[in-house]
Amino acid sequence: MALFAEEQKVDLLSRAAEVGLDVSPTVSSLELMRIQKEKQQKEREEGEKGERERDENTVLLKRLEIEAKREQAEKERENAVLLKKVELEIRSEENRVNYRRKSEVFIRCASSDPKVGDISLYLTLFELQMERAKLPEELWVLHLIELLPNDMAQLIAR
Repeated sequence: MALFAEEQKVDLLSRAAEVGLDVSPTVSSLELMRIQKEKQQKEREEGEKGERERDENTVLLKRLEIEAKREQAEKERENAVLLKKVELEIRSEENRVNYRRKSEVFIRCASSDPKVGDISLYLTLFELQMERAKLPEELWVLHLIELLPNDMAQLIAR
């Protein structure tokens, strides 16, 4: 039995040397087992601590990524709003120009009276005024309808 205990102690000493424990050969078997268990417990705690730190780092990285995505989305929204604002300003300016052109056409073109004048002459003059005002051809009909008498405008609108 003593021989078996001695072999067990030798095994414990060799195992202690393998894991890096510095123990003297005079230490008892129970003391060696306690030291090894303490070493294992310490390694386990360090491993758990490392895992917790990795988990915390992972959570922190995810939060940072989410925050970066939010900031990016906010910048994109701000850019979209700014772009929309610029587009509206451009449209507003175009409308002002078109309004000025439209008012110029109204001033230059008197409304047509088919009883007094020839409609073909009036339409020719209207076309010249539209070209001078540089209005797109798509808008000519709208301006013409506004200048014609109601009965003629209704015929064209149909």
